[in-house]
Amino acid sequence: MVRFISAGILYCMVSTVLVPISAEAQDFKRSLWLHSALAQATETRQAPFTVSLAPGLNSVIGNAAMAGIGLSVVGALALGQTDQVSGAGGSLSQNALPTGDYRDTTQGVYGTEYRYNANLAQLNLAQLNVLPLNNYGYDGTGINVAVVDSGIDASHPEFWNSTIRGYDFSNSATGYGGDSNWHGTHVASIIAGDADGTGMRGVAYDATLYSYREDADGDGTFEALNTNSQLAAVARRHITDNIHVSNNSWGPATPVTANTTSQVRSNYSRSIAAFADAHAAGTLFVFAAGNSGNSEVSEEAGLPYHAPELVDA
Repeated sequence: MVRFISAGILYCMVSTVLVPISAEAQDFKRSLWLHSALAQATETRQAPFTVSLAPGLNSVIGNAAMAGIGLSVVGALALGQTDQVSGAGGSLSQNALPTGDYRDTTQGVYGTEYRYNANLAQLNLAQLNVLPLNNYGYDGTGINVAVVDSGIDASHPEFWNSTIRGYDFSNSATGYGGDSNWHGTHVASIIAGDADGTGMRGVAYDATLYSYREDADGDGTFEALNTNSQLAAVARRHITDNIHVSNNSWGPATPVTANTTSQVRSNYSRSIAAFADAHAAGTLFVFAAGNSGNSEVSEEAGLPYHAPELVDA
C-alpha cells in the first residue's frame, strides 16, 4: 500500500473557501494553507488532489475521483472500529454496536450533527463515502492521528470528550493544547471532532489526536519547520508516539521539480531518512497539494519523486 501520499488535505475538503497566505510567506517559510471561516463560507474552491503512487511525477486528479481514493488509502487506517462500550473520543461511542451491526448515523442523536450545516461540512461525510463505515462501527477507535499544524485548541467544545496529546515544537506560550491561528483546530475537528449530539462531528470521531504544534504566535508561518533538522525531528516524533496517520496541511511555494534530485536529497537528507524510518514504523503521511491548482505539489509534499525509498507500494 502507499504510505506517503500528497493530497489536497483529504480530511478537509469541506465547507470552506481555501486561500493561500501571502506570496512572501510562501516563498521563504513553510506556511499553512489557510481555511476561511468554518461555518460562514458559502462557496468551496478546492485544489486538485495529488497522490504519489510511484516514484514519478504525481498525477493530478479531480476532487470527485479523489474522494474515493482518499477513503481507500486514508480511511483504511484512520477509521478504526468500535467493538467495545466506550471509545477514546466522542461520546457516541457509548452507544456503539459491535462492528458489523448497523446503525444509521444520519438519524436520531447522530442526525443532529449530520444535519448541522448540512449543505457544507456534513455533506462531506456523504461525498467521502464515510457513512457506510461509520454506520457499521468504524469510527477511529485505536487510531493515532497527528495534526502537524498551528496547534489544537483543546478547550474547544468539539474536543471536550476527545483525547489530545502532542508536542510543541514551536516552544509557544500555550503549548500543544493551544492554537493562536485556529487552522490546526479547524483541521483537527474535521478529522476527529466529537460525536456528542451537538455541533458537527469528525470523520473518525473516536481517533486519538496528537497536536504537533509548529506555529508559536499564530502568524500562519511555521517557525519549527524551517530547517532539514527541524523537519526530521517532527518526522521522528511520529515513531515515538506510534502515529498511524499524519495530516500535513501546509507547504512552501517551491514546486517539486524546481531543484534537481541531488540538490533535494542533500537539502533534505535527514528528513528523508526520518520519513523512511517513520514509514517503516507504520505511519501514513498525508500532505496538502496547495490551494492554487498548481500542476505540481510542493517540494516537501513531493519528496518521494526524488527519494523513491519513500514510496512503499
